[in-house]
Amino acid sequence: MAKEELQLFESTTPSMAFSSPPDHPLSTVGILREAIKTQARDTKLTLHVMLLILSPLSLIFILHSIFARPLIEMIEHGSGDHHTSLFVLEIAFFVAFYIVTFFGMVISIHIYSPTYNIGRSTSSSSLRDLISWFCFSWRGPFITYLYVTFIAAISFVVIKLVINVITASMVVAILASMGSVYLASVLMLAIVVSVIEGGDCKGEEALKRAWKLMRGREVQGFEVMLILVLLFVPIFVVFIVAGIDDDMSLVNQSFCGIVAGIPFCLAELYIFVVMIVFYFECKKNHGERLELEVEDGFSLLSSS
Repeated sequence: MAKEELQLFESTTPSMAFSSPPDHPLSTVGILREAIKTQARDTKLTLHVMLLILSPLSLIFILHSIFARPLIEMIEHGSGDHHTSLFVLEIAFFVAFYIVTFFGMVISIHIYSPTYNIGRSTSSSSLRDLISWFCFSWRGPFITYLYVTFIAAISFVVIKLVINVITASMVVAILASMGSVYLASVLMLAIVVSVIEGGDCKGEEALKRAWKLMRGREVQGFEVMLILVLLFVPIFVVFIVAGIDDDMSLVNQSFCGIVAGIPFCLAELYIFVVMIVFYFECKKNHGERLELEVEDGFSLLSSS
């Protein structure tokens, strides 16, 4: 059945370069390599997506430097009590950063999922189409994103309290860190699930679905997430430091922030492409049919 559908799909779309995911199970290194290959299939697409994320991120960075910097300087010099104003401003910018990050996640997953599934680039999709899709589909993934944020925050507080209470803090810290890395793999997978599967798969249902998909791949999920954490954390630290360094001039700080935002956006893109590959590996591991939808209305089943 799957073979007949493949032939039908190829005959009706002769101009498309079809490239399905590997049939054999991928190792951890294989997943990382497939993610790189997926992005390399269309460097123009990667550039467009990165600019789509970097543009609002850079705007937030510049506005933060313009409005927050004077308040910080006045507080440091003791000229008036501006702590409340600064706090409100920082909350506003945090919310803006939170939303832009969410937008980048959802758009990245939506665009790169078919690129990996069928080797078909979606670079032909216009910005208007992407924005329209996002406006129509953001609610489910955002609910999942809120769940993920809440669980991550609670986990951080609990781990911090446990480390402070227990004397053997080094051992506990290592164990807690390992647990948090595994939890992060489930949470990230839940976001991917929520975007790709859509519908009612959101919030708690997306988390349950991700947990179910991870069965049998727990160790690999941990390994993948550990590598991604080691990759992303230094980049994130550099990005934050560039944003809070008050020793530079306004122009230099804004410039450094935008430059630091480039590897930040590239890392964010890569992380979710990796999680897309891992998602389909988990589905194959459970013998699930992979239904691959394409823009012209055809549907392809890659496994029976």
